[in-house]
Amino acid sequence: MREQQHGVLVLLLLLPNIVVTIEGKHVIPKKGVVVTNEVEGERELTIHCKSRVDDLGLHELKPRQSYAWTFYPSFWTFPLYCTMDWGEGARYFDMYIYRKKGCDICRYFIRKRGPCLANKNTETCYDWIE
Repeated sequence: MREQQHGVLVLLLLLPNIVVTIEGKHVIPKKGVVVTNEVEGERELTIHCKSRVDDLGLHELKPRQSYAWTFYPSFWTFPLYCTMDWGEGARYFDMYIYRKKGCDICRYFIRKRGPCLANKNTETCYDWIE
């Protein structure tokens, strides 16, 4: 009985990875994030994004410049948090949480009041995380 429970546990742990790829091909489509500096006052933006398992490094964005990345999400995809600074103190925001944002390519415009997510013909602005 204990061996059956162990086998079920192993299967449950491996299943998300099996579902993500079949014959070496990804089943879940690639996701992307694009961050554009629209901070008022023509300020340079320093952005540093990371999760518990990935660190995308430090990037400097000039006004209206963008930084983008893509990835294959899975059941194990961890939230990706970004620290942003334009010389007035660091601000924080979760740029990607699997199953929460609902976009294949999440396009954010970074402004002093908060990041704004563009989706088709609408724009949703969020508060910075305190």
